[in-house]
Amino acid sequence: MGNTRQSVLLETYAARQRAIDLLKSLQSAQTECEKHLEADKRQDVMKTLTGCSSIESAIANTKRMIEMMERVLVDAESMASADEHAGETGAPTTIPAQSDGCRAEVVARIGPSLMVARSAVRR
Repeated sequence: MGNTRQSVLLETYAARQRAIDLLKSLQSAQTECEKHLEADKRQDVMKTLTGCSSIESAIANTKRMIEMMERVLVDAESMASADEHAGETGAPTTIPAQSDGCRAEVVARIGPSLMVARSAVRR
């Protein structure tokens, strides 16, 4: 199970880094887009209609995704530490995490079973 958990953690770290790179790219594109709009003396139609441009929404969503991945990584590291201290008892461990309108819950069973992650949107 250690190899599976380590593999998932490595994939999550890599996904987080890709999201950080995407965020930088979106922020750069936003700056360029705003310069073009200003030079052409135009307004962003989406921002005029909704109060938020498409690129601002993408940036906000990417930031939330990065924050969520960071919380998952912290929770997973805490669980790994708890696993080392608890031993192989087979007892379940639940670590809840909350974010912007979403409730994420990581459930792990110490022992041979696999870690499961669930997330539910609050309405």
